[in-house]
Amino acid sequence: MTLDDQLTALMYAASDEAPPPRVDLGRAVRDGRRRRRVRVLGSSAAVVVLALLAGVTLVATRPHEAPELTPATPAPTTFDPMVLRIETGWNPDNLHERAPRTSTLQQVIAYGDETGIHKQFDLTVYAAGQLPWQLSGMMPKEIGTPSIVEAAPVHGRPAKRFVFASGAGSSSGLAWQWADGAWAVARATRGYGGTQEVVERLLADNLRTNVSRPVRLPFRVTAPLPDGVRLFLTSGQGQGSDPYGAQAEMGFSSPSVQAVLVDLFVAPATSGRRPQPNTTLGGHPAYLSWQNYGDLVIYDLDGFDVQLTMPPEAGLLTQDQAVALALSVRRV
Repeated sequence: MTLDDQLTALMYAASDEAPPPRVDLGRAVRDGRRRRRVRVLGSSAAVVVLALLAGVTLVATRPHEAPELTPATPAPTTFDPMVLRIETGWNPDNLHERAPRTSTLQQVIAYGDETGIHKQFDLTVYAAGQLPWQLSGMMPKEIGTPSIVEAAPVHGRPAKRFVFASGAGSSSGLAWQWADGAWAVARATRGYGGTQEVVERLLADNLRTNVSRPVRLPFRVTAPLPDGVRLFLTSGQGQGSDPYGAQAEMGFSSPSVQAVLVDLFVAPATSGRRPQPNTTLGGHPAYLSWQNYGDLVIYDLDGFDVQLTMPPEAGLLTQDQAVALALSVRRV
């Protein structure tokens, strides 16, 4: 497992990086045991300082003109996962925007080339009171503790640069307060070599936080959420004109829990049905093992395979509520 893979697992079990994790329907049941995907997108943290390296020449495309930025307004203490309030004001190399990853605690926008291999960068904003995960001290042993240094302010606000180092590679970035008590992180994660710090500084300088963009998902849930259930997270896979590809997910929680308790994953219907159907729900072949493992898969529902999972001990949905929620998925 690479360092980026480890960071990805940490961010979705404490929050995020690179392409969103995929749900393998075939692994929902293996050796009679349930694969659990509870994620905590919380106030993990890691902020660091950035001192621009003197003499570094910017090879990446320079911005033609710095956008006019609106002064930061007070940051919210929570985000609407279906409304994206950030966008990049500078895009070196005109990279494709990927599917955003949003939760009530943070929002992530990522950009990459068509292959997703050569160049990538991402920007994350946190709600007021949340810290970047890199400051949390909750990193896996393989990643270690980051070095953190004070950086030049971004628009007059405190900034830090963090650097993780391990045998598997390294990860670094620039963190700063985009509003009082609210942090943001810029990372040039691939393809910028010796210009990384300069690129991250320009990304930070040009981040726009005064926008309101609807989060597009390839599906919608038509059933009302049961009392005590709220949307906590959205995520997708893809970029360009179809940034979600055809698969995406929603994570649900209770008002008092900052974690995904119920995960709803939707992918294009396939003929390879795994696990094998053991029942029929709403006239569709389905796999149901809710009481023991909290697993529910409905096949070929409006062109999708729909998987809903919940640790049985979470107790957020009854079986009937879970079935009704999964059956309400419709293509947008």
